[in-house]
Amino acid sequence: MKSVFESLMAIDTQLEREKIIEKLKELFDICYRYSTDKRLNVKRREKWARLAAYIAQTINSILNSYDEQDIKKQLELLKEKLKLLEEMME
Repeated sequence: MKSVFESLMAIDTQLEREKIIEKLKELFDICYRYSTDKRLNVKRREKWARLAAYIAQTINSILNSYDEQDIKKQLELLKEKLKLLEEMME
């Protein structure tokens, strides 16, 4: 039986981030629609606009984290390739 730690390590965090971002984009679209709906009073539209802005900030934060993870993976691959090249040169 896998430990909790092993189970967590098996989770593809990049894939999970992508799923979360897709759901947040859907929520953003809903909020944006309400924030521009002229049938709602200004106060209500402002609340929807604030929520849309918060969701956009959250998406941005997740994307920045996603980029950092991707960069770390690429650096690790480069380090491995450099090590192989160094070994070949010896």
